Amino acid sequence: MSLLTLFSKSPQSFIGPDPASGGSGLLLDAVLTEQIDHESKVTSFPVEIGADITDHVIIEPSTYRITGIVTDTPIHWSATKYNNSDAKTRSVSAYEILRELWKSRELFSIKTGFLIIKDVVLLSFSTLKDPARASVFQFDAVIQQINIVSSKEATITEAQRATAAAAATPEENLGPQQGEDADSFLKTGTDFLGNSLSELFSPGAAQ
Repeated sequence: MSLLTLFSKSPQSFIGPDPASGGSGLLLDAVLTEQIDHESKVTSFPVEIGADITDHVIIEPSTYRITGIVTDTPIHWSATKYNNSDAKTRSVSAYEILRELWKSRELFSIKTGFLIIKDVVLLSFSTLKDPARASVFQFDAVIQQINIVSSKEATITEAQRATAAAAATPEENLGPQQGEDADSFLKTGTDFLGNSLSELFSPGAAQ
């Protein structure tokens, strides 16, 4: 996507839940730049010969970076409808919408010039404002993908439970452990030592 989006008949770009469907996303007049970062993290430990290398490479969540513009005088007339009633201008309203989207931490999907990325959040954004852009809201945003996983409960049958129990390591007698057995063992040893000392130093003991 680029400034040509302004003059095309394709659907307007937006960030966040689709405003056309009642979502809280932000309609954009133009997308100046967009960038997608795909990264993988490789283990720093040695990998054994013959091991599956894919087990040691972790795919990191994708990151999408965009520079967008919202103006007070858009070419797309329908894009002037904003729900923020406190803002005096469309550009200020756009800032409020983007800030609320960032604060909400709401999941949404985006369609870029490359692909569709699902389950993303607005990680950060920065704005640029100067006298030359008095009626323009220009921003840089970083959108981070969230890896969503699901858990599933499994029912274990009695046959599977019996098989697992049979394959388990048999119990071993490790001797007295901490607790009543260990205390009893310690008391027995102390009594034995006390009796031995008594016999050693009692009258009539061998000199």
